[in-house]
Amino acid sequence: MAIQDELAIQLYTETLRLPEAVNDRRNGFARWVKTQREHLESWIDVHVEENISALRPQLSLDGQARQVAEVAEELISAQFRQETCRRLWKTLAAYAVHTYASRWTTLNLGESFQAGEPQHRSGIWLIPVFDKQSASWLTTLRLNATGESLSDPKALRSEIDVRLGRLQVVLT
Repeated sequence: MAIQDELAIQLYTETLRLPEAVNDRRNGFARWVKTQREHLESWIDVHVEENISALRPQLSLDGQARQVAEVAEELISAQFRQETCRRLWKTLAAYAVHTYASRWTTLNLGESFQAGEPQHRSGIWLIPVFDKQSASWLTTLRLNATGESLSDPKALRSEIDVRLGRLQVVLT
């Protein structure tokens, strides 16, 4: 199971309060993600231990071989924990951004559209917008690092209308 799937299960079983304060959303939701990560420390520990256990040799080691194995396990565990935390950070930020994108899409474009999975590129979040009925991509919403829209609702609406064939583009 991927870390995103395991984290999704954890998030849905707990109440996750999204950051509303600008301070919590600054620097790519840094303060909020840090707080959430602290709440998920036990999940991180279990995730790391489960994966390290799977790597442990099933042989009984003694002496120097045991010491080498213990040192190797500590190093691998630390590296795995660091990678888990990095992925957790990315997943939590994407979760928050997706929620803001979903709100923005509903408020500015309407109920018949939905936000897709956010992609982070050069400090900007790119979120595909889909038609709920056909599940086809229509446009891309752009959000800054704090989840605020960089996209003009009227321009996106026009682009959607053109893609859905409700508006014809006239070139002169």
